[in-house]
This record gives sequence, C-alpha cells and structure tokens, in this order.
Amino acid sequence: MAHVSVTGASVAPFTSASATTWTAVPYVQASLAWSMAAGLRVRADVTSGWALDAVRVREADANVGRWGAPLVIAAAAIEILRLP
Repeated sequence: MAHVSVTGASVAPFTSASATTWTAVPYVQASLAWSMAAGLRVRADVTSGWALDAVRVREADANVGRWGAPLVIAAAAIEILRLP
C-alpha cells in the first residue's frame, strides 16, 4: 500500500487545495550479495512495482500528473557482520 498526498498553493482567483489517497502497489525485490572477506559483504538490491490504480493529479479540472507508473528503486550496501 502507498499513501499519496498532494498539496497545491494558488493565487486568486483560484483556491488552494490538498488531497490524500491510498493505492495498492504490488512489488518484487531482488538482492545479490558478495562476501568480500570474513564478516564483510557488499549487497545490491532492486525493487520494482506498479500501482494497480494509478493516482491522477488534477488542477483546475485538468490532469497535470500521475503517480504510480512503474517504479524502480536501486540500492547498494556494505554489510559488516558481527562474528560470534
């Protein structure tokens, strides 16, 4: 689930507004780790998802954007493992 919040600020004659909604976002994640030495690992993660019902952002009765198209998140990490 994703919580999407949009806030708009305007000048006269328009009025400011804000809105929030929830949408379902199924995702998959893949990780790959390599042990460089005893107690030390390098890891790469990739997460990909898609909002089932894309959230449309409207301004003055016109679509100005969309949230929920494919998303991709990549991350890298170094893990220091505590040895017993």
